[in-house]
Amino acid sequence: MDRSLAVTLALVAATSLAQPATPPAPPEPPPAMPALPPTPPAVTAPAPAPAPAPAAEPPFWELFRVSGLVKPTVTFSTDAVESYSQPNASAPTAAGNPLLANSRDASRLTFQVAQSRFGLHFNEKGALRGLLEFDFIDFSKASPTVASLPRVRIAAFEWSPMAGLFIGAGQEWDLYAPLNPHTANLVGSNFQSGNAAFMRQQVKVLYRPGPFEVGAAAGLAAANAGAKDGNIELGSIPTGAVRFQWLPSTGNRLGLSAIATSLRFEGASGPERRLAGAVALFGELTMGRTNARLEASIGRNSANLGLLTIGTGYAGTDVDEVGGFVSVRQGLHAQHFVSARAGYARLIDAAKVRASYGYQTNSTVAVSMGTGAGIKSNLSTAAAYEFRPLKNLGFVFETTYFRTEHQLVSSDVDQMNATREAVVFDLSALVTF
Repeated sequence: MDRSLAVTLALVAATSLAQPATPPAPPEPPPAMPALPPTPPAVTAPAPAPAPAPAAEPPFWELFRVSGLVKPTVTFSTDAVESYSQPNASAPTAAGNPLLANSRDASRLTFQVAQSRFGLHFNEKGALRGLLEFDFIDFSKASPTVASLPRVRIAAFEWSPMAGLFIGAGQEWDLYAPLNPHTANLVGSNFQSGNAAFMRQQVKVLYRPGPFEVGAAAGLAAANAGAKDGNIELGSIPTGAVRFQWLPSTGNRLGLSAIATSLRFEGASGPERRLAGAVALFGELTMGRTNARLEASIGRNSANLGLLTIGTGYAGTDVDEVGGFVSVRQGLHAQHFVSARAGYARLIDAAKVRASYGYQTNSTVAVSMGTGAGIKSNLSTAAAYEFRPLKNLGFVFETTYFRTEHQLVSSDVDQMNATREAVVFDLSALVTF
């Protein structure tokens, strides 16, 4: 081999060794990992429903409601009348005592607003509710204007701790004999002529299971407007009253009630006690536009209990009486109404009643003695027409007839007719709010 060929072969071999070898193909990527299943949502307890927001208490002023009655009245009577033994027509209850009245046979006229009233109701739709009510009557004032003074009628509360149970206390309408007749003479009514119950300071409990009511109350025997404690307070025994009613529907009821206590009297030989009490049956019936009410009662010394009756007992003597009233109101139209009522009270032994007047020493002028109504019997009948052009406005024309037999002191029996009659005409406007 020649030298040139050998050199050529050596160069080729050197070049081959100097160049790198061809790189291998990149390795196959590893197979992809299989996809993981989705993570299930976390299992948690459902969120509790948000508690309802407590009802916002109404503003303080919304707990109160003011109510009232404005009652201007013109009263004309053919003869003397009296209002609870006072010789005036502020709230007529009987024909006037002939010895106490001025010009007993003369007619008279008066204008009155004293039977107007207003009240403040507290939370009246709640479980605890209260009422303050006032009027302006003062039987010792014949025709007052700015001399009228407010009189507390009602100051009481009532609490209902559970359905059907009511507990109350204060001065309010007596638990005994709860009905009144239909009349615009709101204060006079048929009191002392068959309508018995009035206001009383009392504590009461009422329970109404379904259409029935059972009630009981303890109260003050009567009122004492004097400065010193008297037999009412010194007696130290409250009145006890019970009432049972069946109330099948609104405006319908039938009930029986009773009240009694032991009264303290000052006798000739010192204090003595006598039973005083009364029982009344009462009812109300409503049929369409007709509403009827009635009451019948019998009592012993019942006027001493603060009832507006004529039987006033005294030391050594019990005075018994019977009485009652019936009243019917008929709606003729949405704006026109008529009503009629009659009431009567009579002492069982009229000889026991004491005269309501007397004479001071060396005087021939009779004065009231505060010894009771001094009435043996009292009849009152009335008829009325009412026109009500608006819901809160009514005009009432009412005519009332009184026939009253008074007890006279012995020196007057042969000088004066004890039985008096009078007719009263009332025209009233009734504005309620």
